[in-house]
Amino acid sequence: MDWMESRGAKLHQALRLGLVSKVHGIQAAEEYFWSLPDKSKETYSCLLNCYGEHGMACKGLELYEKMKVMDIVPNTLLYNSLMTLYQKAGQPEKIPSTFEEMRESGISANNFTYFTLIESYITMNDLEAAEKVLEELEKVAPVHWSLYTLMANSYIKLELFGKSEVALKKAEEVMDKAELLSILAIQPRLRGSGSLCSPHSRNA
Repeated sequence: MDWMESRGAKLHQALRLGLVSKVHGIQAAEEYFWSLPDKSKETYSCLLNCYGEHGMACKGLELYEKMKVMDIVPNTLLYNSLMTLYQKAGQPEKIPSTFEEMRESGISANNFTYFTLIESYITMNDLEAAEKVLEELEKVAPVHWSLYTLMANSYIKLELFGKSEVALKKAEEVMDKAELLSILAIQPRLRGSGSLCSPHSRNA
C-alpha cells in the first residue's frame, strides 16, 4: 500500500504544479517544483508541459536534456510536451523523429500527438506526409474531428477547396451536435471560393 500512497502523492504534486502554473504563472510553478524534496517523473513531465504552454521552448528543451541525463523514462505527456516545444522553438523537423522514437518505445500516442505531428508536416509544407499520417491513422483508430479540420484549413490556404470540402465532411461525420458549431467558423472562408461544405443536421 505504501507504493500506492507514494504514487498518489506524486500525482497530486504534478496536478498542483499544473494548477500553480495556470493560476500564478510559470515563475511560481518553477519555485514550487524546485521546493519539492523528491521530484518524480510526473512532476518533471508536468513542468515540461508548463514550459510548452507558456511558450518557453529554450527552458523546456534544457529541462528535457536534464531528464535524459537522469534516465527519466518518457511517457505520452512528456513526448507530447516535447513535440510542442519543438514546434514553438521553430524546429518542426524534429517532431517526426520524436514521434518515431515514441512509437519504437511502445508508448501510446493520443489525438494531441497526431495533431502535433500533422501540424509539423504542414509547417514544413509537406502536405503529402500529413495526408499519409491521417490515412494510416484512419485504418487503425477513430479519428478526432480536429485532425480533419486541421487538414481542411491547410487545403483552404492552398485553395484546394475540393479537398477541404471532403475533410470537412469527414469532420462532420464524427462530430456531435455541439461540436458541429465549430465548423461554422470555417464556412465563410469557403463561400468566396464557391465551394461550401454545409454541415448536415443530425438526428438526436
